[in-house]
Amino acid sequence: MSGECAQAADDETEKADSFVRWQKYTIDQLTYAIGLILTLTTASLGFAYLS
Repeated sequence: MSGECAQAADDETEKADSFVRWQKYTIDQLTYAIGLILTLTTASLGFAYLS
């Protein structure tokens, strides 16, 4: 019985670790995309203002 409980705990830990990794990856991508959009927006506004 004890082995089954340990296996279930390991599975839950692995799922939690996987979620944290995917969450970090998602946040990193979102941060990159927001930075890119803000950069392009700023450049477009600057170009429109100077033109």
